[in-house]
Amino acid sequence: MAAAARCQVEIPLGRNLLPTYSPIPDGLDADTYLRELCEAGVRERYGDAVTAEVRERLQMELDVIRETGFSAYFLIVWDLIRAARCDGVRVGPGRGSAAGSLVSYVLHITDIEPLRYGLIFERFLNRERVQMPDIDIDFDDRGRDRVLTYVQEKYGRDRVAQIITFGTMAARAAIRDVGRVLNVPLPDVDRLAKLVPQVVNITLERALAESRELRELYEHEDWARHVIDNARRLEGICRNASTHAAGVVIGSEPLANIVPLQRSTAGDGTAVTQYDMNGVSQIGLLKIDLLGLSNLTVIAEAAETVRAHRGIDLDIDQLPLDDTKTYELLGKADTHGIFQLEATFAKRILIDMQPKCLEDIGVAVALNRPGPIEGGATATWMRRKRGEEPVTYMLPELEPILKDTYGAILYQDQVMKIASAVAGFTLGEADILRAAMGKKDKVKMAKQREQFLRGAAERGVAADTALQLFELIALFAGYGFNGAHSISYGLIAYQTAYLKANYPREYMCALLNSRADNFDKLKQSILDAHARGLVVRPPDVNRSASAFSLGAEEQGEILYGLRHIKNVGERVAAEIVAERDAGGPFVSLFDLCLRVASRDLNRRVVEALIRSGACDSLGERGAMLAVLDRAIDRANTIRRERESGQTSLFGDTVVLIEPIAPLADELESHNVNGPFAIAADERLSWEREFLGMYLSDHPLRRIAGELQQRVDTTINELGAHLDGLIVQVGGAIRDIRTFIPRRSTTGQRMAALQIEDLTGSVEVVVFARVFEECANALRPDAVIVVRGKVEAGRSPNGVTSAAVVEDEDRVDLEPPQILAEAVYAYDDPRLAAWRRDSTVHISVSAAQIAVLGELRRALEEHRGDCPVVLHVDSGTSVDEITLAVDFAVDPGPALERAVEYLVGGSSYRIEMRRVRAPERERTAARR
Repeated sequence: MAAAARCQVEIPLGRNLLPTYSPIPDGLDADTYLRELCEAGVRERYGDAVTAEVRERLQMELDVIRETGFSAYFLIVWDLIRAARCDGVRVGPGRGSAAGSLVSYVLHITDIEPLRYGLIFERFLNRERVQMPDIDIDFDDRGRDRVLTYVQEKYGRDRVAQIITFGTMAARAAIRDVGRVLNVPLPDVDRLAKLVPQVVNITLERALAESRELRELYEHEDWARHVIDNARRLEGICRNASTHAAGVVIGSEPLANIVPLQRSTAGDGTAVTQYDMNGVSQIGLLKIDLLGLSNLTVIAEAAETVRAHRGIDLDIDQLPLDDTKTYELLGKADTHGIFQLEATFAKRILIDMQPKCLEDIGVAVALNRPGPIEGGATATWMRRKRGEEPVTYMLPELEPILKDTYGAILYQDQVMKIASAVAGFTLGEADILRAAMGKKDKVKMAKQREQFLRGAAERGVAADTALQLFELIALFAGYGFNGAHSISYGLIAYQTAYLKANYPREYMCALLNSRADNFDKLKQSILDAHARGLVVRPPDVNRSASAFSLGAEEQGEILYGLRHIKNVGERVAAEIVAERDAGGPFVSLFDLCLRVASRDLNRRVVEALIRSGACDSLGERGAMLAVLDRAIDRANTIRRERESGQTSLFGDTVVLIEPIAPLADELESHNVNGPFAIAADERLSWEREFLGMYLSDHPLRRIAGELQQRVDTTINELGAHLDGLIVQVGGAIRDIRTFIPRRSTTGQRMAALQIEDLTGSVEVVVFARVFEECANALRPDAVIVVRGKVEAGRSPNGVTSAAVVEDEDRVDLEPPQILAEAVYAYDDPRLAAWRRDSTVHISVSAAQIAVLGELRRALEEHRGDCPVVLHVDSGTSVDEITLAVDFAVDPGPALERAVEYLVGGSSYRIEMRRVRAPERERTAARR
């Protein structure tokens, strides 16, 4: 105690510990050098078209940067981005509020022109709220480590460290950990955890209030109450420490003098701070986010492939922003592999929006986030866009601010502009208001409310209207998107869409490489490639590269990469390709084993090559497997004899043992119907094992058309947007587990199935009642049709979370599963009378009235049971016309092609109507 009493430690906060930037030319300091660089950057960006607005904005920003003492910060960031580009690292156009800075733009830190898009500097940095600026930078994930190495070498390894991050015990994680410690059966724990709504920052207290089923289990099941009570005690505590994916600090002196450090848990010797991101900022250290973004790698790789195969030097930073093909692709929601816009909810937004410019794409990115979705801004925007709700403004002053978002407050920048226009706030003061609202700081909010109401009253705004407006912007400020960030990420989305629309083979090849480690995503990308008329060929030791690569252009080929075969690593794949390039194609299995001398080419690897089909050009799989051991042994023996060096008088190496003729004959046999022939089904099974999917064929492909008529949803369409709805899916059973629930009073079995269609796989839970009715149909590889309820995350108001979220809005997303209400064999006669409940929607403009006669004939040629709704756009409004039952159609690809041929792309869509399952029915079934 005495020793403790004598200890006194004070950690000063709020200091500026920025490192000194060098080199700076003689006669200049950081402020003047930054100004000189900006003047050169303005001339480079604008040429002779530098307006007074640009000059005034640049002067204002430089004054603020100088007064706040952050000139060195901008020089440091400018320098490392310049170094990254010189090193061939792809740099993103911007991220976060820094893209609202003109200084950042003219220094090429960002590529977003802030004046063009109405972006405000004060959201990034201002005099009223002085804090360390935060410039976040995206790099392609291949080059991120090179950038970090540059920073370490320039400023000293003892002055650079990555930032620690602490994983806290979230609601679901707490339930799962407690259940494991208490030995509660995994299915019960899993069921309990999945009842927690998938909402940002959900707590168990809130989950019990909002989820009726969770509350009922808690109130009526002792085991559930025991788990949740213990989980509530653990919720929020630190669960683990790891290295932040992006955060890096640079010190003005050795970091050991400033902040406690530790070694990275990755074992690479990298120093990591023991303060998290907020802590290092509070003590004044320079923090920079260097994020490795796989999408930038895809963009860079696609551009490199275009350059290599087409001879086109594609400058991604100078793409035309009005490309027709790109907007047609986005309008069709053909967005698999498109940055930020892959989620089903994003596709719905794009179909409603029909984007025509980069600003539209930015709006789509902003709308597809948990905050706007859960807060209702997304739904409001979509209704107003479709003309289902009038666009209204609480005050006339709001119209110029909110016009582009149909009167909905979407961006934090809009909140700041409203405070300025209505209550006379400076933009710096408005940023303080926004920050207080975002953090729900009650003390600061009360002060800001008083200032807002007073300022509004001085401008003649009624007190009740001002109060109502304040409450409205407080609601939206809590989740509003950063406008600069939205435009920046919208630009990356545009770049990926441009490449996919104009160079589909090159883009899809790069995308496949980025997703090769995730078989589910890889499968979906291959299906998307096939839908574009491309062909992904199985691997081939005589054609494939190490990674996915382009094959014959006239056939639209993409070749599967050798290193992506299970059990075949990158090193041995590269050696196979190098030997083939040096010595020509391999002529037999023995030739392959003999010429590739690497120790990595062992039996396990060669067997994987054979079973995956990569050696099909060398012979029949069964025959090669039969002689595999002899081929490897003989090749090893010959190499040893050559290396032992028995040399003749003339200097020639004597090969003492040559391959015997019968062995060569067996190895060079190409007879697929010989004694070792492998059945087609087994060959496909091997493909699935070693490639993660069926590639050359699929067992379901021959019945795909019939199966499609028996379902209303493909597996890759399942997601949080369908939570609680009844769907009908079909596929082959790939895994089946039957068990008796621990607390079952009847001893009846239930089952968990994994079923797979041509687009993906999903888990299906079959409870006891349903299991008894369908047990005979449940066997491995059987094709079944399942009708049931989708279980995924929900928000309290029934609106689901988007699949793509930002770090600050991360949701603990669970893969969707289906709770079966009925399971049918594929050929069950009861399915013959089933019909989808859907409606075909066709959009036409007033200028296309002349084609209505041909459109009518097209509908008559595809008669069926599906009603049709025409959406006629007159230019000022959109009228919906439901056609008579005589014009009901059978929807399908043929009808879609006919309609789009007549009235253009994006004019045809199908709306599937699904019913919502009763909540209590599921609870009863589970018990």
